[in-house]
Amino acid sequence: ILSHSWMDYLVADKHYMQLAEVVKADGKNSVLKIGKHEFSVIVMPPMFILSHSTMDKLLQFAKAGGLILYLGDTPTGSPEYGADDSEMKNKSHFLRAFPKMLSLGKNLDMLPTAISDYMSPQVEMLKGDLPLLISHRKIGESELYWLANNSHKGQNCSLSFRDGSGRAEIWNCENGEIQHINYKTNDERKIVNIEIKPY
Repeated sequence: ILSHSWMDYLVADKHYMQLAEVVKADGKNSVLKIGKHEFSVIVMPPMFILSHSTMDKLLQFAKAGGLILYLGDTPTGSPEYGADDSEMKNKSHFLRAFPKMLSLGKNLDMLPTAISDYMSPQVEMLKGDLPLLISHRKIGESELYWLANNSHKGQNCSLSFRDGSGRAEIWNCENGEIQHINYKTNDERKIVNIEIKPY
């Protein structure tokens, strides 16, 4: 559902959560930093078992003011102490008490709206209705957006990008061509008109 809403995301397991750092920048929301990636929102799927090291990182993120959206139940057990872990139950209860720990119940369809209400979306389609797949990475000082049309039809689309400044280019991954394109700025977002071909 996040892909269909043009939201980029990564899945983090115990290994990546151990590498993660909670960073709170001046004037900004707390982020979870894993390598060069920064995450402003954590989504917790329904779960019953969670490691204590991961739960402790979630508590640290919530304490710093980070937004956590959870679907269904929070953990009551752990790999360390089994399915009925009183310490994990206490940590889950403490986690749910934070103001930015928000339950969506089983309403998965609410997830994109809940994220958009908290942070500006990376990409918005102002004109067009293509089911684009999108991924965003920062390479050096450049913002790289990977766009793929997952349908048999093409369109002339207008896209709004949150990040990036300076010269805009289209890199054709099939033939290596680089095309300079114009854009306009509206409320600090960059608006690009682009022809997107099928697939």
